[in-house]
Amino acid sequence: MPDMSDNTNTLIDNLNLTVTPYRGHEEEVLFLRNRNRQLKQTRQYLDWRYLGTNYVREPLIFWASLADGNRIGMAALIFRRFWIDSQIRDFAVLGDISVDKEFRRCGIWSKMLRFINSCIENGTIECSFVMPTPQIYKSFSQSGWNIKEDLISHVYILDPGYYVRKMLGNGLLARFLSNLLHPLTVLQQLFHRTRNFSIQHVCSFDASFDLFWENMSKDNLILMERTSDYLNWRYPKHPEIEFNCIKFLDKGKMIAYIVYNFESDGCVIYDLLVDHLENVNPVSTFFIRSLLMKKKAKFVRITLNGKHPYSNHLRKSGFFNRITHEHFLAYGPSCLSSHEKKQWFITAGDKDV
Repeated sequence: MPDMSDNTNTLIDNLNLTVTPYRGHEEEVLFLRNRNRQLKQTRQYLDWRYLGTNYVREPLIFWASLADGNRIGMAALIFRRFWIDSQIRDFAVLGDISVDKEFRRCGIWSKMLRFINSCIENGTIECSFVMPTPQIYKSFSQSGWNIKEDLISHVYILDPGYYVRKMLGNGLLARFLSNLLHPLTVLQQLFHRTRNFSIQHVCSFDASFDLFWENMSKDNLILMERTSDYLNWRYPKHPEIEFNCIKFLDKGKMIAYIVYNFESDGCVIYDLLVDHLENVNPVSTFFIRSLLMKKKAKFVRITLNGKHPYSNHLRKSGFFNRITHEHFLAYGPSCLSSHEKKQWFITAGDKDV
């Protein structure tokens, strides 16, 4: 292992920073990323993530190399289409940040981030955003990524008895409380407003989703595009995760959809979109009631940025907030300076995992 106490300055001074496309470097990206992750990924997954949306720019790979040419660090900017009000922008998602273990904590990532910032400032990249790990969050907040919000998990407990049994075991008291709490949970839902929606379970996203997206108001929002092309890439074509989607209709008109999957004991909502804010409460309530009837999940969770326009409406439906210690940050002075009062619209589906 190198003696970082004596050689850090020389290492940083001699560090070579370069940018390449993803195409032509796929195997090296996969190799460097996987040797710095516990969860290994496949070439199929990376190709899906980097090349799956064909209407935006080619991804950029940032490399950190030693003087001998050996690459010891990387990060990627993958472009996604966003809307600011009714204007289309191509924003970059920063991800796959990797620095070899023996070269961490000696300033390499900080120098890489300054280089990435300079490319954003001096090039044609209007904005980049990231959902970093807690370990590197501080480096972003100290490097000018000053558009930042907490990511908040909104949780609804479907089976409080499950958590009682986890705390108290399966004794008489735990069984008594469990049997008492479930009907109370169902009864509580009767006090929340919903409507007699019709629903369709869909396996793919058709032209009705394009019409829904086109008609949805985007005033004062910054959000990722949700056309049928994007949704089909993001969910049905995902190489590893199987998602479910419910389409909500009111008198034959599509008014919302929810994309979700079941993980462990819970239901995780990746995307929720409604035509009007007043439909967040009745749609989420309808969805919760359907899960209570199926008894398939112990809880429902949806993660949103802290100032997301749906947050208050979900609380009215019985969701409570849980701190995640995760964050969303954005950088791009040329693009965002005139949009400071716009609301970001970030869900778990906006993270390409």
